[in-house]
Amino acid sequence: MIEKKYPTEILNGTRIELRKHNLAIAPKMFEVIDSNRSEFSVFLPWVKPTRIIEDTMNYLKDAGTKWLAHELFD
Repeated sequence: MIEKKYPTEILNGTRIELRKHNLAIAPKMFEVIDSNRSEFSVFLPWVKPTRIIEDTMNYLKDAGTKWLAHELFD
């Protein structure tokens, strides 16, 4: 049987660092989405339904729950 390995909360590469989402980033994340709405919406289907900061917070809560269940590593 192959042992499953799950990502750590921080993954470091030579030129990039990936971090697990947390609610503390919600205001900045929403600000970036909102201020780049027209550019992002061309490629990202989740931009249009992200209308208020609570939408971003709900996404981050859901992603955190799925992370703990090893269902989503976003």
